[in-house]
Amino acid sequence: MRAIEVDFICSTNGQGYWNSVQKDVHSQLLKLHISDLDGKKYAELCVYFNLDTWNIQKDGLIYTDPLWLEELKRQLHKIIGSANVSYSEQGMQGYDYVSLDTSPEFIWSWIKLFVEKDPEKYLTDSDQDIRELAKSLIEIAN
Repeated sequence: MRAIEVDFICSTNGQGYWNSVQKDVHSQLLKLHISDLDGKKYAELCVYFNLDTWNIQKDGLIYTDPLWLEELKRQLHKIIGSANVSYSEQGMQGYDYVSLDTSPEFIWSWIKLFVEKDPEKYLTDSDQDIRELAKSLIEIAN
C-alpha cells in the first residue's frame, strides 16, 4: 500500500521505557501493512517520522512513550476517524518509524477513507491481500 503523506507533530514526554527525552517529533508518512499469519490477517501501522526531529541512536525508541501515543491517537482520529492502535512489540520498531498494532475498526476506517474511495491511488500491484480484505469488509458492511 502506498504511504499516506501527513504533517503533524506528536511530543514525547520521556516516560517510556526506551527514552527519557521530551521532544516534538514531526510525523510525515503513514503506511498500513497487512500480513497473513496462519490464515489470519494482521495489520501494522507504521508512522514514519522526520529524522531531523528524532534520532533513535541519540534519542532512543519512541516505543512506549505515553504522551506520543496519546497525541498520535488524537491525530489519527482527526485524519481517519479511528484511533484504535497500540504499540507493537519492541522488535518491530524501526529506525525511522514507530510500529503499531491496529484493530479491525481501524483497518475498516482506513479502507473506507482511502482504499474504497480511490483504490488505484492508494494500492499497488502487490497489495492483493489488502484488495481481498477490503472487498470482504465492504461486502460485509453492505
